[in-house]
Order: sequence, then structure tokens, then C-alpha cells
Amino acid sequence: MLREKWGGRYRRLEITGVVAVYILSTASLIAFATDDTVKSESDDVVKVREQRLFDSVKYLASDELEGRGVGTKGLDLAAEFIAEQFSNAGLNTKLFGDKPYQFFQRRGKYALGSKNQIRLIGRDSRIEPELGEDYSPLSWSQTGQIDVPLAFVGYGISAPEWKYDDYAGIDVKGHCVIVLRNEPEWVPKSKSDDDDKSTDAVSDHAYLFRKIENAIDHGAVAVIFCTDKNHVGSELQERRERWESTIDRLMIAESAWRERMKQQKNKVSPEEWTSHLKELQPLIDAVVKAGTDHQTSVDPLLDLQTSSSSFADRSIPVLHCKRALVNRIVDASLSRSLDDLEQHIVDSHKPSSHLFDDWKITGEVSVTWNGSELKNVAGMIGGTGAKSDETIIVGAHYDHLGRGGWGSLEFTSPNEIHNGADDNASGTAVLMEVARLLSERAKKQPLLRQVLFLAFTAEEQGLVGSEYYVRHPLIPLEETVAMLNLDMVGRLRNDHLTVYGTGTAPEFGEYLLPLERDYGFRFTRKKDGYGPSDHASFYSRRVPVLHFFTGFHPEYHRPADDYDKLNIAGMRRIAEMVADLAIKIAERDNRPTYNITSESFSITSLLPSGTGSRRTTSRSSNRDTVYLGVFCEPNAEENGLKVKQVVAEGPAEKAGLREGDLIQRLNDQRVNSHQELANRVKKLKSGDEISLHVLRGSLELDIMVTLETR
Repeated sequence: MLREKWGGRYRRLEITGVVAVYILSTASLIAFATDDTVKSESDDVVKVREQRLFDSVKYLASDELEGRGVGTKGLDLAAEFIAEQFSNAGLNTKLFGDKPYQFFQRRGKYALGSKNQIRLIGRDSRIEPELGEDYSPLSWSQTGQIDVPLAFVGYGISAPEWKYDDYAGIDVKGHCVIVLRNEPEWVPKSKSDDDDKSTDAVSDHAYLFRKIENAIDHGAVAVIFCTDKNHVGSELQERRERWESTIDRLMIAESAWRERMKQQKNKVSPEEWTSHLKELQPLIDAVVKAGTDHQTSVDPLLDLQTSSSSFADRSIPVLHCKRALVNRIVDASLSRSLDDLEQHIVDSHKPSSHLFDDWKITGEVSVTWNGSELKNVAGMIGGTGAKSDETIIVGAHYDHLGRGGWGSLEFTSPNEIHNGADDNASGTAVLMEVARLLSERAKKQPLLRQVLFLAFTAEEQGLVGSEYYVRHPLIPLEETVAMLNLDMVGRLRNDHLTVYGTGTAPEFGEYLLPLERDYGFRFTRKKDGYGPSDHASFYSRRVPVLHFFTGFHPEYHRPADDYDKLNIAGMRRIAEMVADLAIKIAERDNRPTYNITSESFSITSLLPSGTGSRRTTSRSSNRDTVYLGVFCEPNAEENGLKVKQVVAEGPAEKAGLREGDLIQRLNDQRVNSHQELANRVKKLKSGDEISLHVLRGSLELDIMVTLETR
């Protein structure tokens, strides 16, 4: 359908009369140079395709759609429009309950509900834990009643690659499983990208949400997390070291004072004494605090907000309990200690799982949150033959910033509609055009592999839509052979197109070289598979990715990003090129081979769990759980390190850091690269407060960020 401006608004017009005749008459001209290309061959074909792109992007970037912000009616109108275009192109849109929409709830801020009380009941005993002292619900948790038997499942890991499964030989259906955090010490260490040295990287199996998913897969109806012994012991050692360090600092200061008194022959004025005591007081306070920390519990409960998950899709209660509480159950049921069970796993490399059918957990768990319903939009072109289940995903996000606010770089006109023509009405329009081109091609010659088109929501709030999809894929990710991402492809200049992810599969170089030549592009190739767009969600799940991007511009994340500034001819060329690339991938005998890129800049400690494949941890502390929650450019510019993406609900977002900010200093020390920022963050602990000196436009800001656990 075309859109026409009428009385300041846009209304839909059915294609009729002369327009219909024109399009139908030119449709027959849309030929293919060979069976493997959709490249335009005539001016008439070019006009039809460019008109479709123009009409689509004009509507998506119209004021009627309110900037396609999350929670606006305009975002829903955009989703309806995309679904309609997919259907009109001949795609199968009955994919999620006979609908094109993958609905999900996105959580906002969490809080404890009015009723939180559990009891642990054994054959001859009863324990009533205290909320906040012995246990705490986590933000993954479902609200509701609980009354089920208990089981211990070690680290809650099923890892065929290690020939290890905590759920082997035990049926936990209908049970609440007790799961240790982290992973055994003997887990194989990953290699660094730069050499063959082992790192302290943890596997995906170590992360809480993976353990929850695995528990659900095995039929568990609730999860109790418990901190592993190694983690608790390292916390005790670290607290002692901090205590001793503060004492050393106090002694050094006092020794310096005594030396000064000696030189002055003990002739010190009252003012000097007062000044000396004032200087010592912070050190005395630090010693007292470190001593108190050392004496208090070394098994702290995870905070309710610990999880970085944005999604309200969890179906079971999830709690964190202290080891002392869990140990009482283990000892009463097995006449063994929790330490013994854990040590058996460490020494034998074998599970030590047990059913505690003489114990059960009862009560109620209540976690409240605010949020909104969101939806990804999908359409499918089927494949044929032996590889028809293998899937290529072509994606683009269709949301933008609404009326600005968080993420906007406009400081003079608050509450003005940000139409987001380039970001990312352009990618959405190209996505729909690629769908049309491939659908026409498939009618002439069916594709060997199927192609799934996905329009993601809430990308601007931290890759929310794509992250939800990879956790709940329509097609198993093992059968997803590649993901092609379109984000900001509307400003082609001098035929320059940046392509990210070229190193994520060795075959991509072979595919791209002739396309660059045939379409007259000048590619800037970036090997890295991570970045501030939806392809990162797939690459972190071992899917090869390519991301197409025509570059930043002064109107980025400002109200001035309007459709009249777009290069429609460039968008058409990109659409044709991506369609031809999808055909190449679909028709080849072998699928692209996933590769970990050596160019990838580390996202260690800057992003939440599940976002990257390299996550470092100290085996002697809890530092594996600390993160800041930002994507940055690899290297700092003259004025600072540019923030490319702020992760939704992360510490940086909560502190007010914005996309486009330039980080100049961390705790008064200059930051020169993303890697340097990551390395400095990972040395800190959850709850530590850092100061980021930030340049935002002409403003200089000092933003205090409290680091959190993942």
C-alpha cells in the first residue's frame, strides 16, 4: 500500500487505477540477470523498487508514528505495517500462534511484593528463614505459591562437551532444585583471542539464567541458588586483605607523623595536632569499616535487581539462600555437609546430585515489576530439499526514540518527535524490500534454505527484541546459519558501506568480494561480530553475522533525522545486494562456519551475562559478576571514548550515561580504549562506586555509577 499525506496526517490508500496498472505492467520487467541475482536490469524496475522504499520510509518516519518509541501507539502502527507488507509480499506470517508477532513482556523496575515467606519442612524439623537475612527472591522469579520437594543438583550444569551432567540419573520433575553458583574449578579454560594462553573465562554454563533454563528443561518448578564454597572462601580472603591494607595505610601515615614530630623535636602546635587528626580520621574510619566487613557474613545475598534480564517470561520461583541454610537441609537429609557434596564434584569430576524427598519448601514468593508488552514482527520464505530446515535471518529494528529523552542527543528541543528516518526506518524499509525481492525469486526458483525476516523492537533500549528472540527462537539457533542485520543504511555516501562481522565466518570474504564489485560499493570491512546493534545478540550465540551500516551523521538521534535526507537509490542498491547475498548463502552446499574473531574488542565487565562469548572472572573473587553495561568504540577519540550503546537496566543506564557520551576519565584517570575501560572495571567489586567524567555535547558531567552483579 502507498501512503499519502492528507490534512497533516498519513492515511492508507489501496493501490488502484493507474498506479495498479503501472505496477502490474512493470512487475513482468523485474527479471533476474541469472538465477542467483535480483539486481535491477531496467529503469522501470529501479523506479518501482525505489518508490516502494520511499513510500515505506516516509510512512515509518512520519509524525503519525510518534518516533516509534516504546509504549507509543506509533510503534504498534509500525509493527502492523511491517506485518502487512510481509504478508503482501507472499511471506508466511502465521509463525507465532498463527500471527506474525512474537509477543513478550519487558520488565521495568523490580520490587518485593507484599507477601514473601517460605518454610523449609523436614520429616522431624521445620525452618522458617528470614527474608533479607537468610534468603532473597531474585528478579527472575515468578510470583506465586510454592509447595514442592527439594533436590540438590550441584552446579546445575548439563555440558556434553565436558561429558558432565548434574541432572544425569536424577528425576527432578516437580522439585525445587538447589543449585550452586559459578562452575567447578576443573572446567576447561578458554583460550584468549591473541594467543594460546588460557584465560579465566567462564563458560555460558556458569550464568544464572542458563542454570534456570536448564532447570526448567529438566522439569524443575523452582530454583534455589547457593554460593559455591570457593567463592565464599575467596570473599573472606579478599575482605581480610582489604582490612590489612587499610591498617598498613594507617600505620604509614602515623609513622610519617612521628618522623615529622621527631624532626620538630615534639614542638607541635594545637592547630597541627587538629590537622593531623583530621587527616587520620578517614583512614581510621576505613580500618573500622574493613574490620567490620571482615567480621560480618562472607556469604552475602544477591540483590533483587541482580539479573540483567529484561523479560517477564520466567515461569518458576527463583531464590538465593545462604550456605548455612542449605547446609542444614543437606546435613539433616544425608548426614553430610554441603562442603562434602561440592568437594566430591571438584575431586571426582562427577555429579553429586540427590533428591531430598523428606524435605519440601512451602510458602509464597512475590516480586512485582512495571513494564510493557512488546513484539517482534516475523515473516518466512520456506526452503526446499534436505537443507530446508536451515535458516538465514535477515533483521532490522523498527523502533526509535519517540520524543527523545533517554538516548537523544538533542539538548535544545526536549519532547520533540525523533522520527528516526535513518535509524532505523531505513533498515526496516530495506528489510521489507529484501523480503519482496527474495519472495519473487523463490516463486521462480525455490531457495534451498529458508529465510526468516525479523523486525526487532526496543533495540534502542539495549537490543531487547533480538535478545528475547535468541532466548526464544522460532528456529533453533543450531539451525540458524547466518544473520544479516540492517541498521542505519539510509545515508549512502560516495558508495561507502561499512560491513561488520566479516570475520565471523571465513566464507563471508568469498561472498562479499563479487557483490562489492557488481554493485559498485566500497566496503569497509570490520571483522568484529559484536557491536551496538541486533547482530550482537546472535553472534554471542555462535551464529555468523554481517551488519550493514552507512555511517553516522549530524542528525543521528536528533529530531532532524527525517526521510528527505535519505539516499533512496542507495537503499535500493543495498536491498538488492543483501538479497543476492542471502541467495548465495541459501544455495551453497555448506553453511557458513562460525569463527571467533581476533579483532573483537573485549566486552569484559562492561555488559551483562549472555551478551558476549568471552567473559572473564577471577577464580578468587566475585568479580565475574560485575559489569558496567556499555558498548564503546574500540579506541578513544581526541575528546574521549565514545559510548555506542547503553544496555537497558544496567548500572550505566541507571546512573544516567547516554549513547553518544564521551567518557574521558574513570576515577580521574584518562580512558584510552574500550579494552582499558573493561580491564579497570573488572578489577572492582559489586557495590563499588566509580566516577566517570563525561563530555556530552558542550556539557562536562561527573556521573557516579554503582557497579552491579550480573
